[in-house]
Amino acid sequence: YEYDAWGNKLSIKDANGTDVSSNASHIANINPFRYRGYYYDSETSFYYLQSRYYDPVVQRFISADNNFSNYNLFMYCGNNPINRVDSNGEHWYYLWIDDLIEAVDELMASVSNIIYGKAASERSFYDPKGANDLWNSRPFQETKPSQEMQTFTEFMYEHDFVADISVSVSTKIEDSYVKVGVSKVLSPNKNIDASYIHAGVGQSTSSVFPITISYSVGIVNNVNAKNDYAKDFLDIGIVTGIGFDYCWWPNGASAYGFTVSNSYGVYGGYDYYWCID
Repeated sequence: YEYDAWGNKLSIKDANGTDVSSNASHIANINPFRYRGYYYDSETSFYYLQSRYYDPVVQRFISADNNFSNYNLFMYCGNNPINRVDSNGEHWYYLWIDDLIEAVDELMASVSNIIYGKAASERSFYDPKGANDLWNSRPFQETKPSQEMQTFTEFMYEHDFVADISVSVSTKIEDSYVKVGVSKVLSPNKNIDASYIHAGVGQSTSSVFPITISYSVGIVNNVNAKNDYAKDFLDIGIVTGIGFDYCWWPNGASAYGFTVSNSYGVYGGYDYYWCID
């Protein structure tokens, strides 16, 4: 799509550079969906973002945002559409959050491979159903699998797993930081596969870098539904490049895991988690 300085459409060209503006049956003239799935209203020349209409000429929404986040309730992405996105016209967020979610998905895919038995080494890794079939198969009717195999398959089936990527930034207050991150919780037994974003504050011993990135994989307890992990957490840990992390809430969910980070020291803080799917 080619537009003039006022936002008026000049021409539509296909992948080969051919002008298809006059071809009324071409998909480019029929398809109302635009960038990020926004719906284009040809009668008003506005874009519909599920909750509000956006006028591309004046670069403003035509109705106010119900969520008061700044003084101008008609802005798109806080006037920063390069680094931010607003999929529904109500809440903008930074594009790098999508990258974090993708990274967590890739990290969790490796964990799920182990959980569901798609990875293998010198020992076979079985998913719960496969392990159960193996247990009940004819060759093992009288000679059951080893205790180690039983323990391993029971561990995989009975535990819930979490993967997390977090970014912490030091503040002007001595030894304090603010943190944001993305988590993924997976439970083969309870059919949970949920993503979360979280934010928090804390204190730590001196870190080598003002910005630290941490990758964690661990075990979750007391989570029976995805919203059980969408709440407050207290967080403590120790890391020297690699280390351990533990977060919990009294009488609620908890998680402990293995952490890899560019930070060194002991830390403790508070986080809040929101489920995003």
